[in-house]
Amino acid sequence: MKNFIPLLSLLLILGFTQEKQAQHTAGIGFELGARVAVGPSALWEPGITDSDMHDFTINIGYSYGLAFSMNFDRWNNLILETMISNGTQKFNLKERLGAQIGVNTLDWQTTDLYLLYRRENRGGYFEVGPKLSIMNSVEQSVTNNPGFQSEFFEGNLEDFYASSYASAVFGFGGYFAGSRSFSLGLGLRFEYALTNFTSDTGTSTGFGYPLPYDSSYDVGNLRNINVYGTIELKIPIGRIAKVRCGERGFIFGG
Repeated sequence: MKNFIPLLSLLLILGFTQEKQAQHTAGIGFELGARVAVGPSALWEPGITDSDMHDFTINIGYSYGLAFSMNFDRWNNLILETMISNGTQKFNLKERLGAQIGVNTLDWQTTDLYLLYRRENRGGYFEVGPKLSIMNSVEQSVTNNPGFQSEFFEGNLEDFYASSYASAVFGFGGYFAGSRSFSLGLGLRFEYALTNFTSDTGTSTGFGYPLPYDSSYDVGNLRNINVYGTIELKIPIGRIAKVRCGERGFIFGG
């Protein structure tokens, strides 16, 4: 994350250097962009909310990365994105359990690969497509209960969680500023996992992660759900084209 702000600055500088070279062209255009996303995130299934031992919470996740766009005309785009995502899920142990009061915290990081179709019109857009998340790391701990920690959450936790999982993505937004040399967009993106966040090992050991100590937990299909606000900066990097009439619309700028 510490190198991301200099990257945004570099993309903006590159965009301004192309201002004098921009032309009204038609055909396939290419853009390079940087994106940051942040918002509510959760690992959910009915068995979590039905647990006798825990209170379910919604947490905050974030991601950052690069996007490559192919613009076939003024309206239709294909976007490839690579993002690094960081998520946290907390399960609060209920106070009525006395000595078991504490917080079960699961932290993970994934590399997310997106393939999105984007439709643009009058400065706005909607997008839809799949996402593949590849697990980079996972850590889990329980505060105020060292017995749970030593028994269930030490060792190779990656065995209990999926090495990758797929999600469906839908989003919308608009380009709020820009010109022919760059565009700045804001959006909202919804992501729902289609496959299980836990592995076969994590669901078949007789314990049931992420709550292996909870006998009331009915193991099901644990889903990662995200609602992200996004900001993106894009610059044109090339075009296979002839003269065209019309450019991307902006709410501000031109």
